[in-house]
Amino acid sequence: SSPPPTTTSTPLPTSTSSPIPISTSPSSPPSTAPPATYYLGLKIFENQRKLLHERAVRYRPFFSPISLPPVFASMLINLSRVSPGGILLDPFCGTGGVLLESSFLGLRTIGTDLAESMLEGAKKNLDHFNINAELARSDIGNIRHTLAKMGVGEVDGIATDMPYGRASTTFGENLEELTDRMLDSFDEILIPGGYAALVSSSTLGARPKHGCLSLVSCHRLKVHGSLNRYFIVYRKSS
Repeated sequence: SSPPPTTTSTPLPTSTSSPIPISTSPSSPPSTAPPATYYLGLKIFENQRKLLHERAVRYRPFFSPISLPPVFASMLINLSRVSPGGILLDPFCGTGGVLLESSFLGLRTIGTDLAESMLEGAKKNLDHFNINAELARSDIGNIRHTLAKMGVGEVDGIATDMPYGRASTTFGENLEELTDRMLDSFDEILIPGGYAALVSSSTLGARPKHGCLSLVSCHRLKVHGSLNRYFIVYRKSS
């Protein structure tokens, strides 16, 4: 009989590489960056985009095709720089979009308009959102007397969307003449150092100076086609 096969094992090759030396000294100088700084604060305001959406023009019981969207109404009020608790006037209040946002910002809000139908519609919108703003029928040239009947001599700021286009009316008055009378009234009723912010379809309202009013800025917003809106800001000299 044949002898049983013998098994042999091949030894594993041994590594010929030398071990990697481990340095115990730092390879770079210690960091000289200053210690972290922490800030603590109290949040006093948060942009309520959801609420702005809920007050969109299409959700109001009364609106017109050129009603100012809430975000632009808020921007107009911000440009008027009225502090919380101050008096803000919208002399062309229309459907009440500026009045809504102004009231939500904690301002005493007064809206006037010459069109009775607009005042009735604005009242519906204010009631829909449980907002109490003061409304009165007035021509722009009689604003001072209208405010006096309400116990107001001057206002802290003005924010308004001027009437223009087919969906609004100037009651037959030339837009340039209306602008002149409007700025005359602003000059009368605005406190010294106060701001008036308005929206117009043209730059007619952007005069370098009108009485004690000086032009601060004029921003163009393209709506569509050839339609532009101009956000115009004045400041009354102190």
